Amino acid sequence: MSMRFLLVFLSILIINSVHAREVYYTQLVIKNGITYKSNSDNPFNGKSISYHSNSRLKESITYVDGLKNGLYETFHDNGQLQIKSAHLNGVYHGPYEEYFFNGQINIRTNYENGSQNGPYMEYYRNGQIHRDSYKMNDQYHTSVHKRYHENGNLMVITAIFNDLLDGPYETFHDNGQLQIKSAHLNGVYHGPYETFHDNGQLQIKTAYLNGVYHGPYEEYFFDGDLKIKTAHLNGVYHGPYEERFSNGDLKIKTTYQDGEEVGPCITTIYHTCK
Repeated sequence: MSMRFLLVFLSILIINSVHAREVYYTQLVIKNGITYKSNSDNPFNGKSISYHSNSRLKESITYVDGLKNGLYETFHDNGQLQIKSAHLNGVYHGPYEEYFFNGQINIRTNYENGSQNGPYMEYYRNGQIHRDSYKMNDQYHTSVHKRYHENGNLMVITAIFNDLLDGPYETFHDNGQLQIKSAHLNGVYHGPYETFHDNGQLQIKTAYLNGVYHGPYEEYFFDGDLKIKTAHLNGVYHGPYEERFSNGDLKIKTTYQDGEEVGPCITTIYHTCK
């Protein structure tokens, strides 16, 4: 027997052995967390497959000793890869990639013993980066967490730890102009807070204390003219309040104390003084 024929013969044996262990998913049952082939008391070793209604491959799962172990793949019904990853003892372990219907990458991350750990990248259908971050035990955890608009411009840059925003926080309009400049403490706004119209003009200038407005508050129209000037105390109006129309005419002038209007009040027909 020639060496070439022997190699071909061995290859056929290997292929037949693999296919012998490949079963349709409905032939498997789960008992106490272990997968078995129907009418068998031995934990399943091999590959489980399923198909879309158009007969294209939908899912391929590798099992060792009744647990998901090894390559794991799912597919869209157009044949494009949807998920490519691996399992170790029944949970995700190793690189994980997820794809859109058009074949573009959607998510790229990494698992360790069932939890996401490591760099986390998310993309738009057009291939642009959507999110650039880092995860620890399934939670966002990084001093530089970035999100982008679909046109590629930066949308958000901040710090996030254990899934809570914490530290400087900036967002941007899709034209690149600054939208919000502030900070968070344990997941809520805390400290100076400014927002801007997409033309760059200041929109709101105030401050937060543990997630609520606290201190002087100014709001501006798109053209830069003052709209509202007042103050807050622990999240409610407190002190003089003045609001104007876009043409500069006075709309309301009054006074608040602990969220209640106490006057004296000057107004127009659009507001009733108390």
